[in-house]
Amino acid sequence: MSDIRQKENSLLVAYDKAAEILRGAEPELVCRKTGATCEDGTYGITFLGKVHEICLPEVSFLGKGIPTIVEVLILHYLTCMEDKPVKGDLISFSSIPNGMFYFKSFKQRALDKLVGSFAKKPELLVTAAAVLGGTKWTAGEYSAIIPVFPKLDLVVQIYEADDEFPAEANILFSDNVVNFLPVEDTAFIGGYLVGALVRAT
Repeated sequence: MSDIRQKENSLLVAYDKAAEILRGAEPELVCRKTGATCEDGTYGITFLGKVHEICLPEVSFLGKGIPTIVEVLILHYLTCMEDKPVKGDLISFSSIPNGMFYFKSFKQRALDKLVGSFAKKPELLVTAAAVLGGTKWTAGEYSAIIPVFPKLDLVVQIYEADDEFPAEANILFSDNVVNFLPVEDTAFIGGYLVGALVRAT
């Protein structure tokens, strides 16, 4: 089996598993935990500034062109709902449990891409973030906080190059990410967010 076919099959398995959990969940609890809405058997959830609708009991997404991996990500957000204690802090990817195992991939797909896309014109970062519902972040001249989901924020930062150091980027996560997404999804969301920022410029 090719790697592509294997990945597609894995996504379908993940989709079906999360769909089954959502199908059996109490809508009131899901909405309270995640910030989603549910009316007439249809969930509504905002992801990067866009509302996605999911019909029950089929657990099918309305609208076309949504990548399966994004649908799985949304379903995981709606169904994970762990209850681990958090402090309300912002944390780096490597501080997320098991994050170090995925850090190399996260750096390549998110941090390096963020530098390559915005280091020469860092002012565009805040402008692009606004398209996704983000606002300027107080720490750093070129930084923004973006609500990825109703109860999950990410902060993106660019530090300009100077005579001593090259340009750098940073992405911080709300520490409650551990209650909404597995670490594999967290790694993916960093790269996907950067791609969305690039498309928003």
